Amino acid sequence: MIERPVGIACFGTSLTTGRLSGSWPIKLQNKLNGVARRRVICYDVGQGSQTSAWGVANIDRPRNHRPDICLIEFSINDAVTANGISIAQATTNLLTIVNALRAVNPAMLIYLMTMNGVPDLTLRPNLEAYYQNDRDFAAANGCGLIDIRTVWGTPNYTDTPDGLHPSEAAVDAKLLPTVFNVLAPIVAAVTLPTTPPALPPNPVSVSPASGPPAGGTTITLSGSNLTGVTGVTIGGVAATSVTVVNASTVTCVTPAGTGSARDIVVTSPAGSGTLAGAFSYSSFSSSVSYVTGGNGSFSGSTFSFTPAGLAVGDWMFVVADGVSATSVTGGSGGTWTRLTLVNAGNSTSTLFYRQMTAGDVGATFTINGGSNTGPAEWAAYRGATAVVAAQTQVSAANAATLVFSAPSLSAQSSRLLAVLSEHGSGAGSWSAPANWTTRVSQSLYGPKWLGDISSSVYPGGSLTFTTSVTHAGGQVGWLFELIGT
Repeated sequence: MIERPVGIACFGTSLTTGRLSGSWPIKLQNKLNGVARRRVICYDVGQGSQTSAWGVANIDRPRNHRPDICLIEFSINDAVTANGISIAQATTNLLTIVNALRAVNPAMLIYLMTMNGVPDLTLRPNLEAYYQNDRDFAAANGCGLIDIRTVWGTPNYTDTPDGLHPSEAAVDAKLLPTVFNVLAPIVAAVTLPTTPPALPPNPVSVSPASGPPAGGTTITLSGSNLTGVTGVTIGGVAATSVTVVNASTVTCVTPAGTGSARDIVVTSPAGSGTLAGAFSYSSFSSSVSYVTGGNGSFSGSTFSFTPAGLAVGDWMFVVADGVSATSVTGGSGGTWTRLTLVNAGNSTSTLFYRQMTAGDVGATFTINGGSNTGPAEWAAYRGATAVVAAQTQVSAANAATLVFSAPSLSAQSSRLLAVLSEHGSGAGSWSAPANWTTRVSQSLYGPKWLGDISSSVYPGGSLTFTTSVTHAGGQVGWLFELIGT
C-alpha cells in the first residue's frame, strides 16, 4: 500500500513564492524529505505583492490541495501603508482564511509566520506591530507560530540586498533552519499526517446572547475547531440538544438559569474553550441581537473593513470619530443615512447606517473622506424591522458625562444602541447604566464605545454615560432604537 504524502501549503507573498527569496519552499521540501517518514510535498501557492485581502479572495489556492500543514505570511505587505490594510482588518482576514482552511480539514496544522525585517521602514512604519499581531493571533486562535523575525537580527542590506527580499545566503542561514526545526518533528512522527493532533474548541460568538430564565432558547455558537464538540455549559449548567453543524457552528438549547454575563464553555475530547460573559438571562429575549463589529484607524483618507457573518436584513452602523467623513462605499452600493455631531471644540464625528442586502454579504466597505490615523468603528445587528435615531447628546467643553432621557420604546423586543465618542487626547473608558453591554471599543484619541441594552432589562429613567477622560472638545453620542418584532 502506498501511503499518501504529507502536504504543506506555503501561502504568502514574494517572501515565500521564491522568485527573489531563494525558492525556500522547494528547499524546505527537499530538507524535510531527509527526515520524514512519508514523502513531503510543499505547494507554493502564494503570489508577490499581495496582502491578506488577496489571501481571502484566493483561499482556494491552498484549500484545494487539502494540505496537512499550511504556512501563512502576509504581514510584510499588509504593513505597507498604501495598501490600506489596518491591523484590525488583517486580523479579520486571517480569521477568515484560518476558518476556511479548517472547514475542509479541521485537523490541519496552521502556522502564522513572521518574516524578515527591513532596513528602511518608510513604506512599512508599523511592520513590527503587524508581526506582533501575527503572534497574538496565533496564540488566540490555536495556530502555531514560526517567528522568523526573532531570529533575523538587525535588518541590513547584506541579508536583503533590495531592501526587502532575503538573499539566498540569508534564507539558508536564518529562514530555512527556523522553519525546518519546527516542522521536522511533525513530519517525522509516526502518527502524522493520518491522525494530526486535534485542536480544542474556539468559540468566538453566540446568537442570541440572552434568553428567559426558564431556559429553552436555541442558541448558535460560531468559531473554529468545533467538529468534535461533545458538550456545552452556560454558567456551569449543561445545555441540551448539542448539535455540531460543521467545523465552525454548534447549536444547543439553554438550561434554566439566572443572572447576566454567564460564561459559555464548549468541550470536546481535545479540550475546552470559553466564551466569557457571553450569555444573559432576562425575563424577555429581544428579537434584536448583536452580530459582529470591529474597529481600526484611517489610512490616508479611507478606512476599509470586511464584516464576517453578515446576513440580508442586518443593520450596519459605521462611525468616523472626530472626522466629517463623506460616504461609505462597497457592497450593493445602497444609500446610507449619514448623521453628524459637532463637539464643543468644533470637531465633527460622522455616523452612517443602513440595512444590508444580498450584495453586502461578504463585501468590503470603505469609509471615505477621513483623516490619516483617525479612529473608526462598526457594528451590525440582526432582527430589527426598523431603526429610529432616538436622541443625540453633545457635552460642554471638558465635560465627561452624556445623559440621554428615557425614550418611549416601540416594542418590548426592541434594543437600544448607544454610540459614544470622546475625540481628543489620552486613553480612557466609559462607565454605563446597569445591564449595558459593550460591543465595540477602542481608546485611540480618547475612548470610543458602541453598546446596547434590550428593553426587557431597560432600567428606565435617564441613561448616564461618564468617561474618565475630559477634553476641550467634550463628548458626543447617539442613541438609537432598533425596533424588534
